[in-house]
Formats: sequence, C-alpha cells, structure tokens
Amino acid sequence: MALRLQTAQGAYPEAATDYFDFTKLDAFHHPEVLTVLYDQGWYSVLITDDAGHAFLHSYVMNPLPHGHMGFDIEPFIGYAGPVVTEGSDAEFGRVALASYAEHCRTAGIVAEVVRFNPLLNNVDHFTDAQQLRVIPAKDIVVAECHADDAAQLASFQTKCRSSVKRGQRDCTYEMLDKATEWDAFVQFYYASLQRIGADKKWFYPAELLQRAAQSNFFQVYVVKYEGQWASLSLVIEHPLASYYFAAASGQQPVQGANEFLLFTIAQALGRAGGKWLIMGGGNTASDDDPLLRFKRKFAHDLTPLTMGCLAHDQERLTALVNEAVVRHPELADVRFFLKYRLHPEA
Repeated sequence: MALRLQTAQGAYPEAATDYFDFTKLDAFHHPEVLTVLYDQGWYSVLITDDAGHAFLHSYVMNPLPHGHMGFDIEPFIGYAGPVVTEGSDAEFGRVALASYAEHCRTAGIVAEVVRFNPLLNNVDHFTDAQQLRVIPAKDIVVAECHADDAAQLASFQTKCRSSVKRGQRDCTYEMLDKATEWDAFVQFYYASLQRIGADKKWFYPAELLQRAAQSNFFQVYVVKYEGQWASLSLVIEHPLASYYFAAASGQQPVQGANEFLLFTIAQALGRAGGKWLIMGGGNTASDDDPLLRFKRKFAHDLTPLTMGCLAHDQERLTALVNEAVVRHPELADVRFFLKYRLHPEA
C-alpha cells in the first residue's frame, strides 16, 4: 500500500478538504477552533493512499521535561484524535497510524496521549494498530439538546429540574454582546476562578480569549439576577457537538442560576439544530468528583471516554520512564503513561 504524507503548521494541508467535511468532525478538529486555542502552534498530518482513503490528525508538541531533547504530545482539552475517511478499513488505519508514528519519531516526538471522540468512536479504526494501547479513561457528561422546553427539561435528572425552574423564575438570560462586553466577560471569568482557588491551568490566556472574541465558534451565554451577571459560560458551537468550554459565577451564589444557564444553552443549541453539548468530566477520575457531580445532573447517563497511548519511540520512552522510577520509586506502580511528567523536579 503506497502512502503519501503531507504536513502543515497552523493549518491543515490544502488537500484535507478534499477528503473531510469539518462540520461532521469534532469542534477540536476544526482549523479555526485550533487556531483560536493554539494560534500557529499546532501541527497536522494528512496521509492518503491511491484508493482514496485518508487519515487526518492534529497535535501540539510539548518539550520534554528535565532537560531532555525532544517532545511529547498530551492534549489538555477537547476530544478529537485521528480520523479516517468513511469506508477506510482497519488495515488502512493500521498502516496510516504506523506512518504517522514514523513521522513523529523522525520529528523527535517520543510519545503521545490521544483523547478519542466518544461520538465519532474514531478509536474503532485503529484497534489493529500495534503501537496503540487503548485504555478506558473516565466518564464524562454529554447533555442532549432539545428545542422544546419539556423535552429539554426531561433530559436532565429529576433533582435538577426544580433548580432550573427556580432559575427561570428569578433570572433572565441573554447572549453576551462580544463587541461591547468582551473585556468585562474576561474580567468576570478571571475573578470567578480566583475566588474559588482554581488551578492555574484553567486560566485560559488572555491572548486565547482575545482570539475567541473574533471567532463565531465561541459564544458567551449569560444569566442575570437583579440585572447583574450571576452565571455565564463560554461555549464552542459546532454542528457535531458543542462544548461547555469555560464557566464563571458571580460573587454571591444565586440558587438555580447555573442550572438555568445550562438549560438555556442546551435549548438554544437544540433550536439551532444541535444535538449534543459536551460538558466533560470531573477534575479527577473519581465517581465522587465534585465537578462531575454537578455536571452529571444534566444527563441521565455518563459517557465513557477512551484514551490511547502511542509510543512513537519506545526505546526513548522506556528510558525516560525508567529514569523517573529510579528517582521516584513510588512511580513504579502508578498507572500513568507519561509518568516522567509527574515529578517536575526529577
């Protein structure tokens, strides 16, 4: 099987649109969304064969820690992963992934964590790939979107519905005017994170938020109480599924405001033809994670997330892991693919 590999930075190879419709892939496959998130710092690979099959993947490289030369890949947000064209068989997925791995090895990329998409089930195309180890990661919440009030409310768990109704009674909803209110939104978002002591990784950079202001994929939904912002969310809107990307609340909690906000977001997306709102999971894989407990109110069932571990350079990966275990023996029994990243001082 003869393969052709094309690469690009900050974009996809031009031929990608001959094979893929980005409205049918995930939001985190879309080049505009990727550029908002990473500016020109993302890369892509398109692999094709003579039979019309194609493989497409995008990634962001992270320098290896502790002074080591090279890179690894570990996406922080979104559920994308490599995709292949409809009709591609497992053999094409296997050889295309092997070709991609060789490209990464040549580029000095040692290993990669893949967050497969739970709606596209794109992991199924790579089950025969020898270098891919597939693992169940954690459960996430994917909420349904309905145009009808009753259907939307029924899609939430029973204990959530009274909170939605309280929010409907006490609060009002509107879309943020990005032209005049964006700076106020950014200040509100950062202040909310600071109040709850959020991890710094959730403080999206100001440059990213400024790019989001210029993109129609990113919209802010707002719930007000007594004329003041009570709860808001930055949403990535996309035909396959939208993302509950960031959220913030006012200084004084308003009962029902957050639930009413999620109701209005899901319903607005449903009225626009959307079917799903991906809310993600908790901060940990624990079933008792507080963030997961909040999110799971908005769906009757949890959705399992599948992750993949790709060893592009097994020899170097093994050496990095062994070095980390020598310095920190407790890592030997830790189930974590890139465990050399668990101790920055190692």
